[in-house]
Amino acid sequence: MKRILKNLDDLKGWEREMPEPVRKALEIPAFRHRLERQVEVLDTYYGKDRDLERDLGGYCAVLYGDEQEVSLDKERILGKYHLRSEDYELEDVYECPVN
Repeated sequence: MKRILKNLDDLKGWEREMPEPVRKALEIPAFRHRLERQVEVLDTYYGKDRDLERDLGGYCAVLYGDEQEVSLDKERILGKYHLRSEDYELEDVYECPVN
């Protein structure tokens, strides 16, 4: 499963409906701070209202679920944008057990 976050408003809106495992991960201060900071940087440099399909600028992809789901979603995202793992600027991995 995945969620694409274009800007800080996307993150704030998702918080009302996000699955419990992601909600628990956001309780980790380092994870929450890093995610919020990344979307704020994208908003600042590329514009809050950019079109992800046509404009320059990036997004944050939050991948969650079991290891196989995460791997499959990652490959789909890379394939959609014709990227290789070496092409994206930043990848943070935070593991948060469901229990």
